[in-house]
Amino acid sequence: GMLWLQNVPGFDGVLIHIGNTDKDTEGCLLVGLTYGQITPGRYELKSSTLAYIKLYPIVAKALLAGETVSIEIK
Repeated sequence: GMLWLQNVPGFDGVLIHIGNTDKDTEGCLLVGLTYGQITPGRYELKSSTLAYIKLYPIVAKALLAGETVSIEIK
């Protein structure tokens, strides 16, 4: 499954999912363990699948326990 961010002001259907570059998303959040520069001003995430495999069960466990999960984007 994918993690769905709810209550994002001005946005609907924002997900957290696997992907490496801006070409892998239309505004969703991508996760990775590291990143690197492709060209000046353009970056890619690395180890996105592994990062998601680590993140998903943590969030899912908290949600199933009735906890509130939030994310702060700066």
